[in-house]
Amino acid sequence: MLEAEHAHAFAASARHALRELQIILRTWPGPGAGGSDLRARGSGRGPAPAPVVPISEPEAQALASELTGALTSCDEAALARLVNWEWMFRTAARASGAKAKQEKALYEVLRGREGLGKEFLCEGSSQIAFVGLRTGAQGQGLVYRMDSETGPNYIEFSVGKEQGGPARCLDRHDYRSGLRLSELLATGPRLHADVEALAKIRASLATAPREAFEEAKNYTERPSIYALAVVAAAHIGEREYRAALGEYEKRFPGDLSVYVQALETLSALGEYQLADEALLALQAGTNDADGLLSARVALLLSAKNFSLATELAEKALAAHPEQQEAHYRLLEVHVLNRNFAGAVAVMRLLGERFNVRFSEEGKDTSHPAYVELLASDEWSAY
Repeated sequence: MLEAEHAHAFAASARHALRELQIILRTWPGPGAGGSDLRARGSGRGPAPAPVVPISEPEAQALASELTGALTSCDEAALARLVNWEWMFRTAARASGAKAKQEKALYEVLRGREGLGKEFLCEGSSQIAFVGLRTGAQGQGLVYRMDSETGPNYIEFSVGKEQGGPARCLDRHDYRSGLRLSELLATGPRLHADVEALAKIRASLATAPREAFEEAKNYTERPSIYALAVVAAAHIGEREYRAALGEYEKRFPGDLSVYVQALETLSALGEYQLADEALLALQAGTNDADGLLSARVALLLSAKNFSLATELAEKALAAHPEQQEAHYRLLEVHVLNRNFAGAVAVMRLLGERFNVRFSEEGKDTSHPAYVELLASDEWSAY
């Protein structure tokens, strides 16, 4: 069972996954929900999404530049232009699982919705950082890092263009929840079942992991729920976790969201070796070694692997001497490793390069290492 102090991060992840489904729950126009019944909107198959072709690296960079600005400022007009909502609506309707006679109705419901950019794309986007263009089994995607108190997360916008059209975003994939926006939009007819399944499985991950595992692995076509089988297996044991992860990777090749979800759980459980493997897989998939450096150093410190944490922090400082963050990262490593001479050396660098001066007043004394630093000869000399 998870220790109490680990529950906060785990609960935050669960809330994150359910929040997006609940947005649809509040606004979905279904029977008894104050909206129109799908059956009253006609019948027949919806229009098929147009074929899309890959975009070039220059097109990706130009799209990313515009998209970053639109997201950070929540520019609805720009998002309407940069996202191919029509393509997404058609894809969602085709993937909805609704009967064919309701597919057209679902498509028309989606087309009638407004404010989707603000509703689904803007929240938390002021903290995003563009990582790069990723090409995988699911096609091309613009990858953004979104850090939070519960650890690193990524948002991937799949991209492409219709023949003769501009490069645009086709979908949005939130790694932490595992949900794609098209999946959310297609969820309407089965929304309550999805919410109940997610809530039930997540509630039993720590207390009844085998039951959660058996339930989650039934969702073989829903990676956002099937990933919980991997998380549940982490609670059971290393052998079960590796087997479940291997099955996930086989079923959903190139899907990186499972590593974000597994990383949080493995770290909370103190399975630092497995957590480091998940982080390295995420790093390789996103090509974001710099962006994940702080998370990896923190993980290595939790595992008390001071030698590797020091090596990575020193390399980062050598590569980016202009970044204060790189200095503070190495300073933390030295202090927690009780290398007070190294810590004071970094303090002096901060003074020389950024005019930063440390004093005992207001110093963090919540960790014994900082108390020892303040009592050391090296601090006195400083």
